[in-house]
Formats: sequence, structure tokens, C-alpha cells
Amino acid sequence: NPRSRRIVVNAWHPANAAVSTLPPCHYTFVFNVQDGRLNTHLTQRSGDIALGVPFNIAAYSLLTHAVANRTDLAVGRFGHTVVDAHIYCGRGARGDWYGENLGRLQSRLADADAPAEYEAIREWLTDAAPSEADGDERLDHVPGLLTQLTREPRERPTVEVANEPLDELSFDDFELSGYDPAPGIDFAVAE
Repeated sequence: NPRSRRIVVNAWHPANAAVSTLPPCHYTFVFNVQDGRLNTHLTQRSGDIALGVPFNIAAYSLLTHAVANRTDLAVGRFGHTVVDAHIYCGRGARGDWYGENLGRLQSRLADADAPAEYEAIREWLTDAAPSEADGDERLDHVPGLLTQLTREPRERPTVEVANEPLDELSFDDFELSGYDPAPGIDFAVAE
């Protein structure tokens, strides 16, 4: 029944969560139909802002498109709640520097609202913080996120998903049009 308010999918399994290396961060989503549109709301217990959250937004948005196709609904809105959103700041001396300078960084960020101001914060951070240790490169996500804040948003691309059963979809069933990416920003995956 697409009009049900009980279309809830939960990936949390207590027995698995207790023994898995990393219990699911994105653990539940709800489909809701209003005015012929399929809306999705995702809840995460934890979210890495630089890497995990963008991936989850893209994945669940694609899922919404695929399910909307199969149910003859229009694509609605995507909502997202992240209970513990975090940004990795490196480790060792680099991580310690953030602990000692967090107030200064937060103050600078609170006063910034233009790309040049975010670039100035990035330059300050790069000059003031100790270098990341060998093998820890790009575990500090703050400089990359500051770079992202210097960029002007581009036009949103469109996506088309073939109207195929969900368990039969393949890479070729997705078409992204009008995608104009900015140069990549490298982030290392924190463990």
C-alpha cells in the first residue's frame, strides 16, 4: 500500500551490530507518498561528512528514483538526519593541534561566508598546523572541505533510472546527464 505510513526499512540487527567491525551507519529509511510523489527520509547514527554522507545521499536518492519508477510515482523529496555528524581531523600531532586550536578554528569559520574567506582559513590552517605524518596523508579532512567551500555550486545534473526490477538493475540502467564535476578532492578513509 503506497499510502501507508509504515513503509520503514531498518538495517539494524542487534546481534550483528555487537560483533561487526562497523555496525551500519545508515540504518533506517522511510518511504512516504504525498500527492503522488515518493519521498524518502534516511536516518544515520553516524556520518563522516567528507566521504560517507555524500555517498549515502547519492545512494538513497538513486534508490528513491528506482522505487518511484517501479511504483508509478513521481520522485519527491529526500530528507536526511545524521545523529553524530563528524569531520575527521587527522591523528597524532595533527589531531592534537585541532584539540588545542578548535576554538580559534570555530571562530574563524563562524565569521566566514565567502569563498575567499574559506580559502584564507585553509591557508591559515595549512601554515599553522603540523604536517600529517607519513602514511596519514589526507586523514585530515578539514582542508579538503574548506576547498569545497571555496567552490561555486554548479547546475544539478539529472538522473534517469531504467524501469527494471530493483534486483535486476545494473550499471547500464543509470544515466547521469549534465554532470559538470569540479576537480576531485582527495580524502583518505579513516579506520
